[in-house]
Amino acid sequence: CKKRNIEDAHVSTLSEFDTSGLNISAVTMLDVIEHIEDDFGVVSQVFDALPSGGWFVATVPAFQKLWSRHDEIHHHYRRYNRFDFDTMLKKAGFNIKYSSYFNTILFLPAILKRVLDKITGAEKKKNEPVEEVSELVNKVFTELFMLEKNILRRAILPFGLSIIAIAQKD
Repeated sequence: CKKRNIEDAHVSTLSEFDTSGLNISAVTMLDVIEHIEDDFGVVSQVFDALPSGGWFVATVPAFQKLWSRHDEIHHHYRRYNRFDFDTMLKKAGFNIKYSSYFNTILFLPAILKRVLDKITGAEKKKNEPVEEVSELVNKVFTELFMLEKNILRRAILPFGLSIIAIAQKD
């Protein structure tokens, strides 16, 4: 932020962040909640910080059965299924406007990779947060991932590597 001359930046927990005098209309937590031990607590804090009509957009990793060394390296506490994630948001007071799995096209390749890593023992050797792949593989996977943006505008996907929820405080 300092390098980009952004002066209105804050480093704090949500409970320490003073929202008085601020006009916050939306909060995003993109792959954040799984890193917080008290997930319901932080979602409730977001609800409290938003004005009536405020929006909350969140993404989280899906399916605890997909837990791997990757989750441990990234200090995740959990993965979610859509029903449980939506239920938590509703319990905090949010009205779910849209919820879907995403990263569906890469779901099967990811499962195959995890199974292969377990069989070969490669999973136990992983200590880097990001696995290096060739530029070509990265380009192909990026294109496959981007195909879903048009699908997500019209549909709710039944499975995927992640979940997105768009919720509103009524």
